Amino acid sequence: MPLLNTISRAGNVLALFTAEHPEWGVRETATELGMPRSNAHMLMSSLTDIGLFARTSDLRYRLGWRLLTLSGCLLRAPTWPALALRCWRSSPASSGTR
Repeated sequence: MPLLNTISRAGNVLALFTAEHPEWGVRETATELGMPRSNAHMLMSSLTDIGLFARTSDLRYRLGWRLLTLSGCLLRAPTWPALALRCWRSSPASSGTR
């Protein structure tokens, strides 16, 4: 089933955040993903509204605490080891392409 465009774009924004690059601004996010700044701003603001992002003091974005809550739910699920393995096997990192 195809993803809704907004969900797909939100996933692309979330995927930008790494340990090496934990904060992103609207302009650099828009540039990196090739989208209008207004779209990047709306996505990042919406993700902040639901706790997946948080604003920094210099008006950049970082991952929010809600992600930690969600990861806790995943880790408490009895099937998480199998899910984690399946996810890892399908990720670009597992094939060395990232």
